[in-house]
Amino acid sequence: MRFVAVPSVPCFELWLLLHFEDVQAFSHRTETFRRLKRHIPGYEKGSRGIFGLTEPQLDVASARAQRLRVRFDARVASDPYTAMDELVALLRNLRD
Repeated sequence: MRFVAVPSVPCFELWLLLHFEDVQAFSHRTETFRRLKRHIPGYEKGSRGIFGLTEPQLDVASARAQRLRVRFDARVASDPYTAMDELVALLRNLRD
């Protein structure tokens, strides 16, 4: 089995934020957390129940993540980028 990294710049929470906002510019992870907490009050890394809260917007977040990948590069630290939607799609296909 091959290991493949799943980039999310500046942090994983960008993926969650895409469920609520169309992010088109880089922001520091502190700002990303602050914006996410407007949508998920009390959010902390490792919080339970996040998938259930975000699942209804999964298709929207996936489309937004795909648009980011077209415009930006994961290797450029100042670009917003996530491939979490690809991992989620893979996991959902395995489930089905």
